Amino acid sequence: MAMQQKGIIKTWRDDKGFGFIRPEDGSKEIFFHVSDIINRQARPEVNTAVRYRLTYDQQQRPRAIDIYFNDLSIGARSGAARPLKLLIMPLIVVSLFFLVLILATVVVHLSVFVVAVYAVISILTFRTYRKDKIRAELGQWRTSESWLHLLEFLGGWPGALIAQSFYRHKTIKSAYQAVYWMIILLNLIVLTLYSLVSASLFK
Repeated sequence: MAMQQKGIIKTWRDDKGFGFIRPEDGSKEIFFHVSDIINRQARPEVNTAVRYRLTYDQQQRPRAIDIYFNDLSIGARSGAARPLKLLIMPLIVVSLFFLVLILATVVVHLSVFVVAVYAVISILTFRTYRKDKIRAELGQWRTSESWLHLLEFLGGWPGALIAQSFYRHKTIKSAYQAVYWMIILLNLIVLTLYSLVSASLFK
């Protein structure tokens, strides 16, 4: 069995679930996948010191396996405390959105059914993000981005906003984020037009 080696994570793609480790001796960086991490209570982060075993894939490319974070206390803090901090703003935004929706049921006679739809689809979207994150970590078949975007447009964008921050999922990929925020804009435009129509019908 190969001896354990030491290195530092120099590249990490959270949306893809892989990265590269720079060996302690300064040699060429080595590929690793999240599924090869032993103590996975924390997410990998750049500049984290690790221990690993070196192996080679079928194409004889080097790969790190049996990876341990050297500083478990730092890993535990980054895996627990930081997401809670990142959740504050998304929770405020989502809470204000639902508060406006509830007020709209009184002011412009928006149907309570609309509020219920947003709540239910947001929960469904949150759960879908969670499943996709788990599948990404395990290297399994992923939920398509088009399906995630459809759920967001149908009213699940609040749930997606919280899930992205809580699971740190789909936050690095700029193309995905661009589509996501465009979907929110279109969704709010459609909701506003629907609210105006509802208000006019009750005049």
